[in-house]
Amino acid sequence: MTVDDLEHRDTTLQLAARLTVVAILTATISACSSIAQDRLRNSDAYMALDAGEYSKARSLLEPMLAKSPRNPILEYYLAFADQKFGRGDLAAGLYRAILKDGQNVVPRWPVTPEDEGQALQAIACKHLKMTIKYGKPC
Repeated sequence: MTVDDLEHRDTTLQLAARLTVVAILTATISACSSIAQDRLRNSDAYMALDAGEYSKARSLLEPMLAKSPRNPILEYYLAFADQKFGRGDLAAGLYRAILKDGQNVVPRWPVTPEDEGQALQAIACKHLKMTIKYGKPC
């Protein structure tokens, strides 16, 4: 083997190793996200949201989001609670954050049947259109 062959083989092995690490990290993050969503579904905050107790849901979700900022699932639930509670101004800010934070995230437990199977970005855009009166929502 020549030096060029060895360098090419080393480069190929390094690339394969990096791709393997990325695949493992992606799978781990996905699994953690599913577990986190399952835990959230069994929380008092989600139960309050599901029962239409939006004020209670807001008071429980706000500290959760403070502990886990930029969590698109928490942003989604809090935005929906804010919207239903009549705080479209707060909901709009969270929906805009979801446009950045919620790329390719599909909630396992959507708050409306219409949101089922949709990515958070699409859901946020739809809810923004309902929330803001002026300007381009997304």
